[in-house]
Amino acid sequence: MKLIYVLLLALLLSLFIGLVEARGGTFVIIPSGEVIENVQLSPPDSVFGNMSVSSGFVRFFITNPSNEVVYLNPKTSLDHFNFTADENGTFEMHFVNEYQSENVNLTLSYSVNFFVVVNEEIHISVSTSTTQTTTSDGVIITRIQPHPNIAMNVNPPGFPVVGQFWQINVYSENESSDGVPYLSPLPHATILVKVIVNGQLTVYNSTTDEDGQLEFKFLSKYSDISFQAISGGNEGDIYAFTQQAEHYVSANIVDFIFSLSIIMSGITASSVGVLHFVKKIRVVFSWLIGAVLCLALVQFVVSVIAKLFWLTEWGYVENIFGYLTWTFMRYTAIAGVMLYAFLVFAVLYFELRKPRRVSS
Repeated sequence: MKLIYVLLLALLLSLFIGLVEARGGTFVIIPSGEVIENVQLSPPDSVFGNMSVSSGFVRFFITNPSNEVVYLNPKTSLDHFNFTADENGTFEMHFVNEYQSENVNLTLSYSVNFFVVVNEEIHISVSTSTTQTTTSDGVIITRIQPHPNIAMNVNPPGFPVVGQFWQINVYSENESSDGVPYLSPLPHATILVKVIVNGQLTVYNSTTDEDGQLEFKFLSKYSDISFQAISGGNEGDIYAFTQQAEHYVSANIVDFIFSLSIIMSGITASSVGVLHFVKKIRVVFSWLIGAVLCLALVQFVVSVIAKLFWLTEWGYVENIFGYLTWTFMRYTAIAGVMLYAFLVFAVLYFELRKPRRVSS
């Protein structure tokens, strides 16, 4: 009877078989050449692997059957990767030699976990909770938490000022023996960073350090960005954070424009009074003085309003309204200074060219 029970247990276990198949090889990639490794998958098959380049760097990315990029490492000589199939078809691993003018040697090793259900289809229902909130700044935050033991936080400083870093922290939600919940840093969690660049989805893959932290640099080309934290490659344990990318500038830039506008307004206003008595100069350059003064006044008004009402913990929103941005304001400030410098040199030039009266 014991033998029968053992055989029955083995039969039941055989209904859910995970077949692990190791693959890979060594490849030589010519300059500007590409090597593509294909693998046929069906959900929930998964791939775990690593690659290394002994003589340079390659661009490494993975596409799904819909030709969407599901993993990207733009420049690497060593990478550990994993992904799970989300649809049936051929997944392609691309390795492009676009950084060297000579051949590179690539070593690829990966395992495919095929999940097979024999004669029976099992449907597992996972209870999920999705919440969506809108902050006072109009930022939509979507949280998806199908598993209660993983959490993520994306913080300042510098978030999301262009050129600075998003601070990503991943935690494991635990419960003490007396039932008190607490968070502890989750090391080596997989982070998927999905960004929209020129309307196309790009996915970056990385892992947290020993303290459960990761930094991701925010660039001006990103129009939308989302983060997904996956614990130990288990995509059932996912915490997602979606941020509609709004570009910010630092408070120092606005302070500089404000100070410069005060200086230029005072200088140009004084110049009007001084040059009022020089008829020739006043007629020729009055339009130039007026242009500089108008630019300075616009910068002063906008910067005052911004300092009173628009300051956030990340700085000032880059887009003021329409085509008027802080980048445009910086350009107008520079243009105002250059116009006034031209005006000063022109006045000096005309003054020096005036004929001197010789006293008899």
